[in-house]
Parts: sequence; C-alpha cells; structure tokens
Amino acid sequence: MSSFRTFITRGHKKSLKRSRKTAERQSPSKHAVVGLTKNTAYLYANEGIRCNGIAPGAVETNIGQSMTNINDFGMGRTMLGMGLNPRTAQPEEIAKLALFLVSEESSFVNGAIVVADGGWSAY
Repeated sequence: MSSFRTFITRGHKKSLKRSRKTAERQSPSKHAVVGLTKNTAYLYANEGIRCNGIAPGAVETNIGQSMTNINDFGMGRTMLGMGLNPRTAQPEEIAKLALFLVSEESSFVNGAIVVADGGWSAY
C-alpha cells in the first residue's frame, strides 16, 4: 500500500424531497463541494494527498422507506428527470469506483469529480 493519501468527497445528483428553499441551498452547496474538492487537491498535492469526488446518479437504496412528509411539488419535479435515467446503480458499483479512486491505479487522478450516473447526465 502506498503512502499516497486520498480523500473522496461525495455529492448527490438528486434529492427526493425538495422545497424551494432546499433547492436554493442545495445547488450552491453542491458547487461548493466541487470547489472544495478541487482546491484541496491543489493545496495538498505536494504533500502526497489526493482529493477526488464522486457524483452518483440514482442508486438503489432503502432511503425512501425512511422519508416522511414528502413535499408533493418537490417529488413531482424530481420524478420528471427520473424517467430519463437509463438505469439505477447498485451500491456496490459506486463502492467499486471509490475503491478505484483510493487505489494506486488512480495515482494520477487528483481534483476530479467522477460522474457515475449510467449516462443520465449525457442526455
């Protein structure tokens, strides 16, 4: 194992519960995570520390079971884009990407935001 240290940040492409205030805060927050990832990668590159982010699309989880008081407007807006998803990912697929990013095989990858959405954002 290398002494090369790695950070991975994780952003979400979608949220099932969105109100206007949530959406107004969510987009700038996501952009802030991207900026923080890139800035950290640059600042610590000479220290042997890499920082990359994963931007997953829809992932099959049980998160919906724990949701309460779902905003009908937010859910309706979210579902419009969900129909365009080629498919949803299994959690293991995202985990494999994370393992790649912390491995020696990705030793030259630094400051990247890797989109793992099955082609959804290419549409």
